[in-house]
Amino acid sequence: MVERFNGRIAEILRSERFVSAADLKETLTRYLLAYSYLILPACFWPHDTY
Repeated sequence: MVERFNGRIAEILRSERFVSAADLKETLTRYLLAYSYLILPACFWPHDTY
């Protein structure tokens, strides 16, 4: 999971230009919150393995 998170952060850094350090911090903080509350819990949903 860490590799996936790091890969997505790397994608963000490659694809966007940041005006300031505060802009970068805000973008990374928003992504962290979205990842923590939306993406990460979905990884723990039970899966059928029939």
